Amino acid sequence: MISGRTVNLNALSLKHVIPSSGTQMLALASLGDDVFVARFGSQKVEVYDADTLSLQRSIKVPGLGQHPFGLMPCVHSIVYMSLTGTTSAYTEQN
Repeated sequence: MISGRTVNLNALSLKHVIPSSGTQMLALASLGDDVFVARFGSQKVEVYDADTLSLQRSIKVPGLGQHPFGLMPCVHSIVYMSLTGTTSAYTEQN
């Protein structure tokens, strides 16, 4: 169910694909018009346009490490990243 209504999964179709960069995608979150992607071994989070999935920018995150565990958006325009042994937050500036 989405927003109290049933969704027919057979009616859904693939519209866009986030391009592969040769490294495994470990975490993904959407916030507003942005989709955030963290990849294995990268020190940055890629930010894609939610409608076209074209890369808009990258956010350098020193200490991100090899294995970001997850990304979680909240209603206050913040994306939280869970990292190995610590928690960091990135605030989206509009």
